[in-house]
This record gives sequence, C-alpha cells and structure tokens, in this order.
Amino acid sequence: MTATPNRGDNGENDPDKAKIDAEFEEMMKGINLDDSVLDSGEEPPTGYTVPGSLRTPTGPNAPGSAGSLTGPTPGHPGHADETFDVPDDLSGLNDTAPADDPTSPTPIAIVATPLASAKALAGVVRLALAAEDDRTPFPEGAVTANAESGAILTGNVSEEEAHTLARLASLGLQRQGVVMFWRRGDRMIACRYRYGRNEGETSPALVLGALAGEVEDLLLGLNTLEDIDETYDPSSISRLEAMKWIAGGRHK
Repeated sequence: MTATPNRGDNGENDPDKAKIDAEFEEMMKGINLDDSVLDSGEEPPTGYTVPGSLRTPTGPNAPGSAGSLTGPTPGHPGHADETFDVPDDLSGLNDTAPADDPTSPTPIAIVATPLASAKALAGVVRLALAAEDDRTPFPEGAVTANAESGAILTGNVSEEEAHTLARLASLGLQRQGVVMFWRRGDRMIACRYRYGRNEGETSPALVLGALAGEVEDLLLGLNTLEDIDETYDPSSISRLEAMKWIAGGRHK
C-alpha cells in the first residue's frame, strides 16, 4: 500500500518543523557510519567507460581495500604505498560520451550509503526534504533499497537529478558521506558528497568494488529497478513516518 504524503505546514515559524529538526539531529547521533573512503586523496575528475566485466574486483577495487566504501583510506597520489591495477587496454576510457542523447540507453543513478536499512535511508531523505521546506522537487521514480553493502538511493534519472539525490542523502547524513554513481551507456561518473555538498569526482574504479553484487548488476544494466523486491519512496511518507523509520533503523 502506498503511503500518502502528509507534509504539514511548511511555514518558517512551524513549531512542529523545529521539533522534528531537533529530534532528527538527536537521532542521527546514534547512527555510527564508516565513511573512511571519502577521506581519500584528491583524484583527478574522470569519466569511466564500463569494461566488459567488473565482477571480480582486484587491487584497490576489492572490498576492504583502499577502494572499499568501508576500507582503509587510499594514499595520496604518488604515495610510496599506493598500488593500482591498471587495465591492459585503456582505449575504452572516455569521458566525452553524449549523456543527453535521447537514443542512448536509460540512465541509472545509485547513491551508495553506509546505512543498513533502506527504510531508515528513506526517512533520512524525507527529513532532508523537510529541512528545505519541501522546495526541492524529488526526482520521480527514485527509491531506496536494501543491499549487503549498505542501503542505496536509486532511480532512472538524469545526471542533474542524480546530483539532487546525492545532495539530499548527504544533507540528511551530515558528516557521513555518500558516493554517487551515474551511468548512461558507456559513460559512468562517481562523485563524493558530504553535508549536502559535492566534494568532487572520483574514479569509479576506486569505489565500484565496494558495492554488493546486486547493486553492481543494477549499475551495469544487468538488472533493472523492477528486479528489486522491496523499495521505499521517500517522497510518499510523512515526516512523522520518517522519524519512525529512522528510529527503527537504529536498532538493526
């Protein structure tokens, strides 16, 4: 059953909104998330052409490695301990593929977070919308879903809308950063977000290996949103429901 939005009074002097903001801030103090990958050195912005197979990540892409969302922090470029697996064929790398070509494949955005619960993530995003008095249009069709590597916010949205999703998720999670992936055809980008701000692009290859298999399949087009068993629409719930979902997620 689809929940009916009940967004209440969005006025600046709304006492309920102030109470919600205070309770939300207190709730988030109890959520301890690992975001060490976001403290990595500055990589040059890059687009990434999806290779034929990324199912067996190695080197910096392997879970628990420098490229993992929960692994150790990668060294700065040129650091003596830095190791990378460089593909034999770099001819496919291309950051100029047309992203707005109407004949190109359906785009997909995935915002990877360290949250364990998709319901809690939906609540976080909903309250991020409320913090902006619901002025930000929520990208149509975007939902949260559970994954072994952490709850995701995903949708078949434009590149601009993908950045909106990442901004909202990171705004709600505050210091706990997120990584946004966006892919259309052969072009893939990844960006780090924290406190609602874009901290710049990173190489997708550095963090792609941290994703669970089903999330990677979704990003690479092997699965679709319709293949996900259970999803949650943050825009369809009330602020009260959002707080309940966050509170429930703290105990998972």
